[in-house]
Formats: sequence, structure tokens, C-alpha cells
Amino acid sequence: MFTSILSYFIFLIILSFLAYLSYLRCINQYNFTHNNPELILLYLIFATICGVRWNVGVDYLSYLKNYDSLIQTGYSFQNMEIGFEYITKLFTSLNIHYSFYFAFLGFIQIYFIFKAIKNEPFLYPYIPLLIFLGPYFLSLTNGIRQMIVATAFVYAFNFIKNKNLIKYLLFICLAMFIHKSAIVLIPFYFILKFDIFKYKYVAFTLLFLSIFISQTDNSFINIINATYLLKVIGYDSYSENLDYFINNSSIKNFGPRTYCIIINLFFIILFSDKLKQFFKGTLFNICYTATILGGICSIMFMNANHIFLRPLSYLTMSNLFTTSYLLSYLLLKFNKNYISAIIFITVSTAYLPISIISDYGKEALDFTNFKYLFYN
Repeated sequence: MFTSILSYFIFLIILSFLAYLSYLRCINQYNFTHNNPELILLYLIFATICGVRWNVGVDYLSYLKNYDSLIQTGYSFQNMEIGFEYITKLFTSLNIHYSFYFAFLGFIQIYFIFKAIKNEPFLYPYIPLLIFLGPYFLSLTNGIRQMIVATAFVYAFNFIKNKNLIKYLLFICLAMFIHKSAIVLIPFYFILKFDIFKYKYVAFTLLFLSIFISQTDNSFINIINATYLLKVIGYDSYSENLDYFINNSSIKNFGPRTYCIIINLFFIILFSDKLKQFFKGTLFNICYTATILGGICSIMFMNANHIFLRPLSYLTMSNLFTTSYLLSYLLLKFNKNYISAIIFITVSTAYLPISIISDYGKEALDFTNFKYLFYN
């Protein structure tokens, strides 16, 4: 556990420092270029972190076994989309060590994250902080294919903001070569354009209603014959074992991590009117709508089968930015909001530390504590 804490702390310090330097370069030179040297170095270090990890992320070993199988036998036991399969086979055909493969996938993810906010560099310093202390690093290292599309999706928020439907649909087409579930993102071009949570009392009501529903039996969701739909949107392995997943579901109670997520959403809704005004003309409105919609649905269906939560990762990824907006605002207005700032910073940066402690000692099932491949 000490190794994990030290590792994440070192990653956090280095990447936050580089993100801050990149922000200063943009402001001082009035040059919002996305290719400044500090940012490129940040990408490379993050990619290295992803490359040298061992068994961090639930899906890590399955990707690794498939990669080794392709190198040794030329056979892939994963049913991958053609684009992702091409990337994987390109690396295996060159007999490149798997660490470079995982590093490349991590590079793509972090590139899209920062590319999404290239015109809002004031958010840069908060991104590494939230990635490594919030739930985002674990998300990025779990469903790797889907999370590549999720990070590209938040970049595509710019197409929604600029009302460019053609580019958005082109993004969907390209993203489906990485994960077929990208098709479910089509309606969000129209949904996220509207401020569907314009009134805070509506958002608060739905949030508290989702908390109530989450602690009831969600088995009614599981009676839907979703097998064919799951195959269509790229969850073949889940569809083939749907009965098993449903029959082995159990009611989950709230724990510290869930409370952190709920309090995070509470503060975002509470300050939403001020944030909309303060960050007018930015991506905030789109991020806010996606965050609240994804957060409410994730809480509401936390006791439905896990497969029904996977597509919501596309929406919950936006909270990385929404939380950054609120952190930026609270720190700028710290004298007036210091109590709110302290509480919000605490709950927004507590997820990973809690996970490190909770998952410690689970041996092979510990997908949180950071481990290096050269020790295995």
C-alpha cells in the first residue's frame, strides 16, 4: 500500500507541475497551442505510467493475455473491433513489448482529455490532480477500448458546442472502429445541446430520487432480453454470460466512495447557476448536463447488473471537467466559499485513496494499488 501511495503521489506531483507550466505558457504567450513542450512531456510520462503498470485496471490481464497470444500463436481470443484489432496486431507483428502497447493506449487517452480543453488551459492544473485522486485513472485503465472512445467523446463536445453535426457523426463512425458501443452516443448530440437541468430543484429532486431507487431491487431492468442489443453495441462477452451476471448480482450498500460521488454531484448542482454565468462560452454547460445525467443514472442503477452501467462511462467521464470548473471557481472565490471549497476538494480527491485502502490485500483481485511490471 505504501508503494501505491508513493507512486500515485509522485505521478501527481510531476504531471500537475507540467500541467501548470503548460497553463502558464499559454497565458503568458497568449498562445493556446496544443503542442507546447510541457504538455507533450506530460503525455509521454502518463503513457509511461500506463505502460509500466501491472494488473492495474480490471481488464488489464485479459488485454495482456490476448496480446501475448497474438505474439505467440497469431490467435486473438478477444472479439475486437477492426480499428483496435489493427492497432494491436501492428504492435504484435513488430514483436514490441506489451508495455509500449499499453503506453500507446494511455497516450491516446490523455491526448484527447487535454485536447478537449485546448481553449480553456486554466483547467490544465486540475486534470492530473483529479485523474490520480478521483475515480478517473481506474476508469481509464479498466475498459480500455471504451475509455479511449469516452475520452474522444469529451473532445467531441466541441463539435456539439460549435453545432457541427457532420464532424460529430464522423467522430461516431471512427469511434465505432474502436468500440461498437459508440453508436449509443448519436442522440447525445441533440440531448447535450439543451440545458435539461436548468432548474436546480429538478436536478436535486432527481439526485435524491436516484439515491432512493438505488437501494431497491433493480431486477426489473434485468428481465429485458438484452442479449442481441449487447452484441450490437460491442459487449459480446457480457451478452454470452448475461444469465450468470444477472443471477449473481447482489444489493450493494453505500460506502465512502459512493458518498464522495454523491456529495460531489450535490456541490456541482448547488453552484451550477454561478458556474454557468462565470464560465459562459466554455464547454461547461455541455459537461454539466452530461455529468448530472450520467451521475444520476449511475447511482440509480448501481444495483442493476454492471453491464447496464458500462455505457454510462461515456457520460461520467465528463465529470473530470465539471469538477475542474468548480474547483477553479471555488479557489478563485476562496474567501467567500472556503468551507465549500475545503469540503469539495476533500470529496473530489478521496476516491482513489479510499480505494487503495479498501482493495489492499486482495492479491490478484486488487486492481487499484499501483504495481510495476518489472516486479512481476
